[in-house]
Amino acid sequence: MRNVATVIACLTVTMFASCKKDPTPDPIFLLEERQVGTERYVYEYDDQNRLTKRSRYENGILQGVDIFKYDPDGHLEELEYGNLKHTFTKNGDKITFDYHGVLAEIELNAQGHFVKRKSVNEYSKSTQTFTWQNGNLTKVEAEYENIHDAGTWTRTYTHDNKKSPFYYCKTPKWVLWLWLVAEEYNENNIETVETIDEVEGDDYYEHEYTYNTDGLPTKRTASWGGEPTTYKYMKR
Repeated sequence: MRNVATVIACLTVTMFASCKKDPTPDPIFLLEERQVGTERYVYEYDDQNRLTKRSRYENGILQGVDIFKYDPDGHLEELEYGNLKHTFTKNGDKITFDYHGVLAEIELNAQGHFVKRKSVNEYSKSTQTFTWQNGNLTKVEAEYENIHDAGTWTRTYTHDNKKSPFYYCKTPKWVLWLWLVAEEYNENNIETVETIDEVEGDDYYEHEYTYNTDGLPTKRTASWGGEPTTYKYMKR
């Protein structure tokens, strides 16, 4: 009986051990993004996994550096590039700033996603409304007015089920979207983009990806042609 009890105890331990969850994978961060021709971007992060620097190179020569600075609460407080500087003020769910002479306000939802942007200067004004689903931007609706014309446009997105290059990055999504002008701020990768524009005309294109063994894209090719965008990563 003692041997039977010992066997049962061993089996129990084995069963519980086999039910343990796999350890959380080490976060992987975008290190380098190579775009058109010889242009490439190199990214650096702090110990809280936030973007702190983006360096732009052309033909191997440094062309510019963007510095991201955060306040003690983790909000982007200041962004420097060259001799220029942007400051951001957060008040509740709204962030205000001066973007190249345009006064702008971004409104965030409870998840920290940007859901509305208002911009105005002496020549124009615009409002953009954003719809999110499962951490991905799925729709943008915009209306604008300037000294030349006025109109509206709508852009819709679909996504794959793989991690995006900035999946593990803790920098607020609105920063990646606004400053990097990048499509990698989503949880997943954009597959299709459709624009309905009553003034500029409609547009549609697709993306195809090559992935590494970690499920992250290493190459993105657009249906409109041009050179692919390639990505390199590092583990922390």
